[in-house]
Amino acid sequence: MSKQHKRIFFSVIEGKGGVGKSFIAQLLSSVAMGPEGLGNVRMIDSDVNNSSLAQIYEHTEFAGIRGSNDLKAIGTISMALKELGDDVIDAVVWDTAAGTEDIITARVLPSLAARAKKAKVNIVVARPITTSRFTQQSALAFAAWARPQGISTLFVRNLGQGRDAQYFADWDANTERNAFNPPIAEVILPDLGAWLSDEATALGLSIEDVALGRFDKLPERGLQIANDKFPPTVQLAVADWIELRRTEFEEAIDFAIATLSATPTTKSKARVE
Repeated sequence: MSKQHKRIFFSVIEGKGGVGKSFIAQLLSSVAMGPEGLGNVRMIDSDVNNSSLAQIYEHTEFAGIRGSNDLKAIGTISMALKELGDDVIDAVVWDTAAGTEDIITARVLPSLAARAKKAKVNIVVARPITTSRFTQQSALAFAAWARPQGISTLFVRNLGQGRDAQYFADWDANTERNAFNPPIAEVILPDLGAWLSDEATALGLSIEDVALGRFDKLPERGLQIANDKFPPTVQLAVADWIELRRTEFEEAIDFAIATLSATPTTKSKARVE
């Protein structure tokens, strides 16, 4: 794990379900662990009713936030940030649940931001961008709110599940998006193939597991399926895909953090893509 990507508290937030939050969390974990996979990354999952991270990452912590008084869950998240500031861990990746964004922005993120500032920890929130105008507007509203709070935003344009690039014309032309100066960091997430993601998730494998052929935790039947679906040729292709994404995410994260102190204006249309 590179030094500049230590002490970052990552989160993936979007009120709508089915936008790729857990998959993006996997990629952020890959960035935090680094090419050698040596980073000590704390995984937190707030989607306790539909969690895939717990199947993939053995030591995932649950923090089910359903209301502003879920103190144990909120405390779990705050403790992870404290340990990050104390260098007990290198990074945190927090995957949130659909329908909880209002609670998180009102109750959790402001106190996290205050603690992060004192501890010299960076908070980077990934916002999945789909072809839904509602999702796009939610992401833009969050970015405008987050920057003054000391929270970096990373737009992740999700081209998975048949979302062809041509369907993002509204997003590209969005005047509010183009008004941020400096712009909000953005990466484009190409489609890796729904069959691969579905099969890996069903087996409890991360995309890193697929790339490295780490199937030893699977029972015999699962091992047979993994070896059949993910032969060495597929493993190599996935490994190359991950390496490209890791580089793109690292550059965008650096940009997001570097531009945090600026105030949004309406002067520039530049961005990181």
